[in-house]
Amino acid sequence: MKTPFIITIFTVILTFWLKSATAQYNREAYDTKHNDTILVGQIDATAFMLDRYSNWYEMEYQPYSPDEAKVDSINLINPKYEIVIILATWCSDSRTQVPRFFNIYDKLSQQAELKMWALNENKRIPEYDISSYKIERVPTFIFYRNGLEIGRITEQPTTSLESDWLKIISQE
Repeated sequence: MKTPFIITIFTVILTFWLKSATAQYNREAYDTKHNDTILVGQIDATAFMLDRYSNWYEMEYQPYSPDEAKVDSINLINPKYEIVIILATWCSDSRTQVPRFFNIYDKLSQQAELKMWALNENKRIPEYDISSYKIERVPTFIFYRNGLEIGRITEQPTTSLESDWLKIISQE
């Protein structure tokens, strides 16, 4: 008799745990400075499929045509590196560069580990200390190998996203 009760309790606990774990991603908040709803906290690429973000995301993702030779070269390098993206959905540079980044990323056969954080209007995440990332402008793409920063692209690429990306990960 106790087995169905235990299974039910376990199922309820698991359901609440899964909901709380997934609720931490793609949170939205109202930005009084820009009078708009924004993403805040840890996010994933599915956030850009939400109606309020998909318009600007698709406007940059679809037409961007990266240098295929550079993308092929990125593909040849072992993806044993991580990328942290710090962005703000209220920021015009983030709205341009992040979709372009994903246009490149989606073409890779071996993808690096990726984490993304969206900042509020004060360039903060209320419940998370991001000071260790030393963010001055957004978006910032930070590349790590073996836990050490090997380079970053801040706000705008120097040459192009794919060229700068390749240059960073080609370093030994």
